[in-house]
Amino acid sequence: MRRNPEKSSPRIAYTLMELMLVVGILMIVSAVTVPSITGMFRSVRLDGASDQLRGAWAQARAHAIETGQPYDFNVTSGTGKYSFGPDTSSMNGGSSGSSGSSGSSGGMSSSGGSGSSGPMPTETGELPKGIIFQTQGTGGSSSGSSGSQQPVAKFMPDGTCLHDVEVTLQGQGIRTIQLKIRALTGAVTVKSFPERKH
Repeated sequence: MRRNPEKSSPRIAYTLMELMLVVGILMIVSAVTVPSITGMFRSVRLDGASDQLRGAWAQARAHAIETGQPYDFNVTSGTGKYSFGPDTSSMNGGSSGSSGSSGSSGGMSSSGGSGSSGPMPTETGELPKGIIFQTQGTGGSSSGSSGSQQPVAKFMPDGTCLHDVEVTLQGQGIRTIQLKIRALTGAVTVKSFPERKH
């Protein structure tokens, strides 16, 4: 019995053409999937920013109820920075913590002030990278320029908010989320809007 030498010897390598074909297919697949994965991560960051803002509002409202003092919530329009603290205008010559931003690099930071009933916290925070505030139709002044602190909400000691508030969170290349605080109840509603094509 004679063996055919071509069929019996196993092939030990791939040809250059086969390798180039596989690399080409991988490049095409990655070019299609990478943009959708990037968009998904941006969308997750936007949802996280919405949750973070709702948590900060709840915290400011809880501080107002706990301390018996109105609390201002301020944002820096065009950035992701925010702060909240006791309303210094309602205190009699009080020099407790101001509501200005200290430019925190992320998360929340807290510092105590000196009020009549002990230290009152002033806290600052920043939304996830790439998510910014767009303020409109708020109870506070919303006509400030980008980069300046704007009061958007004032939480009262009885758990209400002074005015109805609308804040829009926006990220580049993704949908926007609008958060609203109902003044009478302090309840927060969230609406998502698709990306606007220009």
